[in-house]
Amino acid sequence: MTRVLAALLLAQFAPTLATHGRRRLHLISAADVLSITSSATTTTSPSSAFDLLPSTHWRSDAAAPYLSATLASSAWSLTSYGLSTYGLHGADAAVAPTAWSLSCVTASGVAAVVDARSGETLATDELLHTFALGAPAAGCAELRLDFPSAAALSDVYLFAAWAAEDACADADGFKD
Repeated sequence: MTRVLAALLLAQFAPTLATHGRRRLHLISAADVLSITSSATTTTSPSSAFDLLPSTHWRSDAAAPYLSATLASSAWSLTSYGLSTYGLHGADAAVAPTAWSLSCVTASGVAAVVDARSGETLATDELLHTFALGAPAAGCAELRLDFPSAAALSDVYLFAAWAAEDACADADGFKD
């Protein structure tokens, strides 16, 4: 129940609400994304995964599907992310992911896996499953989720801090 309320609050009061220590976290929304692409074999639009609406979803039946978001700015430092399978039914629920990797791709095209998971269970009756990164991922021009088999998601939530916030924290007039 707590996860559901937190996700609803974040979705309603985005983009800036949650804090992580002294850093204010930003929920990356459609306004922060230039384009969304996915593997060719999809039964729904890839933009459905980033619309923050549990009533829509993305699904790909490709052998190794991916979902990618090109960000409008690389000024964000990704700290955590959330995946939602809320409301998936039948065949869609059967392909809720249990394994994936999240990569940060820089503007120069260098990709680095920032989180990899396996053996996960994403219950379709919980609105949000969150995952913290071991270290913040900075300078990402694109974020990419790769799955080892067919996958379906209701939504992807990306939480980031402004990369320059640490530099501004000691500046006169800067307030959290």
